[in-house]
Amino acid sequence: RRRRELASTVRRLRVAVMTDPGLSGELADALVELVGNRVLAWAFAEAAADAPESVVLSARILAERGPMGPYASPDDAVRYFTASVQLAAVQAGLGQSEAAGRTLEALDAWRAQLGRLPLVEQLTPASIVWALVVRARASQDIAIANGYADAALLRLYAAGLDHAAGSAYLAVAAPL
Repeated sequence: RRRRELASTVRRLRVAVMTDPGLSGELADALVELVGNRVLAWAFAEAAADAPESVVLSARILAERGPMGPYASPDDAVRYFTASVQLAAVQAGLGQSEAAGRTLEALDAWRAQLGRLPLVEQLTPASIVWALVVRARASQDIAIANGYADAALLRLYAAGLDHAAGSAYLAVAAPL
């Protein structure tokens, strides 16, 4: 039910942004929430329809609001990071582990430009766990993959996501 409400909100905002571009941030937030909901439900094919748009819109908003680096908007940076991790999770979920790895490599290069911006502290636990899960799936080295999977499980348990409603599939994905 929640997924349908989010999809309806995204459709409404897509139309509204055509006449009021100031609603782009609201649309980007709704897209991130919709894709996140679909990823948590392992509806990767559904999420694939909106994940690229979510990343592009988040990147556009981030770039429009000022220079990249430690002075970037933390909220916009978190939105872009989350959208990118969700795209990588969709790619990995659809069996495109190499593409997911490249997405995370690009995200790492972008993070290096941020300097001292406190990004990691502001991320949701689910975003961090998904990033670690995707890194585990994208790794070619089994020892490194196991390290990322273990780190994902530790983050999952530390954040209490193993008991959180709606995060059951995330708890299953972490050790895979």
